[in-house]
Amino acid sequence: MSGNTEEMSKALKATTPGFRDIPSTIVRATIVQASTVYNDTPKTIEKAGEFIAQAASDGAQLVVFPEAYIGGYPRGYRFGIGVGVHNVDGRDCFRKYHASAIVVPGPEVEKLAEMARKNKVYLVMGAIEKDGYTLYCTALFFSSEGRFLAVDKRLTIPTV
Repeated sequence: MSGNTEEMSKALKATTPGFRDIPSTIVRATIVQASTVYNDTPKTIEKAGEFIAQAASDGAQLVVFPEAYIGGYPRGYRFGIGVGVHNVDGRDCFRKYHASAIVVPGPEVEKLAEMARKNKVYLVMGAIEKDGYTLYCTALFFSSEGRFLAVDKRLTIPTV
């Protein structure tokens, strides 16, 4: 970004109606576009840690991961389900997928909080959360001090 913050702020105030009333803060964010390591949550979290550290070293204050980064998005998975069909291969596929999901709060959430703290970044992480056999597509929010701030979960994942 060329120019300095003061010049940009003056230009915005001069050209944007109502801008004078809005406090100005610039936040450097990194949006991670990467895939999960399917059926391997520890390796997925390790991979996330590498992205978080790189983003922080590049000056990011906020790091945002994709939906279902931990656990993976089941695009194309049928889990052996069709009209009138429920088979053993599908159940095995679902068991593996379920095993990759995390419990919130839990040890994986603690690891992510520590990564946010260590790298001094705010973190938003997409994960598949399990509660019994129900799976949720969840967003986890962490402060730069390593506090788990909030969770937003949606029942959008197939539950077999």
